[in-house]
Amino acid sequence: MAKISHEVPLDLLEASRKFNDYHYCLPHLLNNEIYYKFFKDASERGETIICDNGLFEGVSHTINDLLEKINDIKPSIFIVPDAWNDPITTVKNAKKWIDYYVDKIPSTVNLMAVVQAKTVSDAMLTYSKFVELGYTHIALNHAGVFYKELYKHQNELLSLMTGRIKFVNMLPSLNGFNKTIHHHLLGATLPNEFSNYKGKEYDFIKTIDTSNPVIYGLKHGKYPDETLLDKPKEKLETYFDQQLSDQQISDVLYNVKHFRTLLS
Repeated sequence: MAKISHEVPLDLLEASRKFNDYHYCLPHLLNNEIYYKFFKDASERGETIICDNGLFEGVSHTINDLLEKINDIKPSIFIVPDAWNDPITTVKNAKKWIDYYVDKIPSTVNLMAVVQAKTVSDAMLTYSKFVELGYTHIALNHAGVFYKELYKHQNELLSLMTGRIKFVNMLPSLNGFNKTIHHHLLGATLPNEFSNYKGKEYDFIKTIDTSNPVIYGLKHGKYPDETLLDKPKEKLETYFDQQLSDQQISDVLYNVKHFRTLLS
């Protein structure tokens, strides 16, 4: 089964060691002392860290800022800067990082590229280009507009979710695909997507990250028994430094436990 990580607010950082298989770092939050110390400690312990680049959070880091944070925290994996639904810019960035910036970071840090495209054909070409460039870690974001081409539905969330499921199932047929490549599912549209990735045929999915069980728990409470067709619009920053109630913490713990059962 893939390793899972859920981004959490400060009140749940230490507790997350018990339910996360690895840590997912949002670099702009490293400016917070508590958050920074947690990830610095995790790094010194040799725990697995995947470091984001800030795109989903709407943060534009400079290259120097990212290099400084990578060299300080020394994550296991760094997701190189990508651009929403823009394969050309994304591939150019991926090439820059693997050709030039890789020599400016610790050799232990693996670079991960994210498939971005407007069409399925461009997504396929982008994936193959990453392999050609030498990437051994590739991610699929949860909101690529090209997913809608694979599954059209009036509910956009269902369209995006099912489209990614279909694209994941296409991966073994793509040029350059290899089961040893570390495939990462970046974020979630709806949690029930992940019940589709059971069995050894999905062993190529190595890691998953999503804050959905956490944000849903903080805003709405426990996941309902019925299939979700909507998701909270809030991001982690909404609750990042809030003092959480016992009920909120209980609901989050229920949700992250339930999320794991989807893949088992």
